[in-house]
Amino acid sequence: MRVVVAAVAAVCAALSAAVMALSAVPPCDLAVYRAGGQALVHGASLYGSQFPYDLPFTYPPAAAWPFAVLAPLPPGLCMWLWTFATLAVLGWVIAVSFGPVLPTRPWPRAAAVSSLIVAFGVTSPLTDHLGFGQINVFLMAMCLADLLGARPRWLPQGVLIGLATVMKLVPGLFIVYLLITRRFQSAATAAATSAGVTLLAGIVSPADSWKYFTDLLWHLSQRVGLNNNATIGNQSLQGALLRVLPGGWVGPVWAVLAAGVLAAGMGAAWRAYRAQGDIAGAAVTGLVSVVVSPVSWPHHLVWLVPAIAVLIGDGRRAGRWAAAIAVWLILVARTHRLGQDLVDHYQSGAMRGIGEVLRDSFLIVGIGTITVLAARAAP
Repeated sequence: MRVVVAAVAAVCAALSAAVMALSAVPPCDLAVYRAGGQALVHGASLYGSQFPYDLPFTYPPAAAWPFAVLAPLPPGLCMWLWTFATLAVLGWVIAVSFGPVLPTRPWPRAAAVSSLIVAFGVTSPLTDHLGFGQINVFLMAMCLADLLGARPRWLPQGVLIGLATVMKLVPGLFIVYLLITRRFQSAATAAATSAGVTLLAGIVSPADSWKYFTDLLWHLSQRVGLNNNATIGNQSLQGALLRVLPGGWVGPVWAVLAAGVLAAGMGAAWRAYRAQGDIAGAAVTGLVSVVVSPVSWPHHLVWLVPAIAVLIGDGRRAGRWAAAIAVWLILVARTHRLGQDLVDHYQSGAMRGIGEVLRDSFLIVGIGTITVLAARAAP
């Protein structure tokens, strides 16, 4: 195990330097996290106008607490450490998700995990995630670690999911997952953790907490979507509707469809859990959260990493490999951008229709993967 950890860590260190050298986008999200930590340390408002790149801090007040450790770091070192940690955590997710198809001997296993880190690192969700300095890989790992028992023995199940919910709200869907898989005490622990930390943040930062929960939370999709939720970067169900429907129709249609997807999707998560365990159930739940959330950027689709592992299964069926490779190719090809190019170029006809489909391709892949995993879990 030490050989695998050391080898993968060395690869992650090298890749971190490569990301910093080759990334074409500024690490604006990480800069906002760091600025949030600095605001907390210096007693400034988290929801003021002092944040870099004119981007808002969109998280609850308690979410800024972990970012306080970033406050004293120089930006370059902060970016390298964040990238290294992201890749290392991604390596852990790969190791636990792809276990049935990974070699058992140390060096081949290290080579396989490292190769998969690179393979996923060139997909759109991970290039965006690493370039912007996002947090979703960490939240995914927290949920998986909680469900799989990869946490200290003294830490009850549900605490990590509760903390992830405090950070970004969307992981709260995993509390529902705990309920439908009949882990009621763990669900209560997750809810209590989230509520307790939020209450503590209200005591520590009363003004920011009041502003967030009485005002900003109810307009969060505009802040997260930067007032342009119809952009192709928004690969959620609501984003797709905004691109094709008149504005007045979007809200009611989205509410009905999202409710249906949520109910069917959590049913699929339950079936996946019963048939294949928590990695499958968590992958479906994570993808459902991406589909039904009002705003879902490509870097939210990191849940396709364990989902692809579940698609492959034990690696003995060629059809499963073909499905997994097809999903990976779509993510690498960034077909949503190709679709937008076609829509911009063609006003009508078959190419316009193809473009309309392709620009929602990440959403379609997410829904398709949920459907396939549910179908394979059916008796």
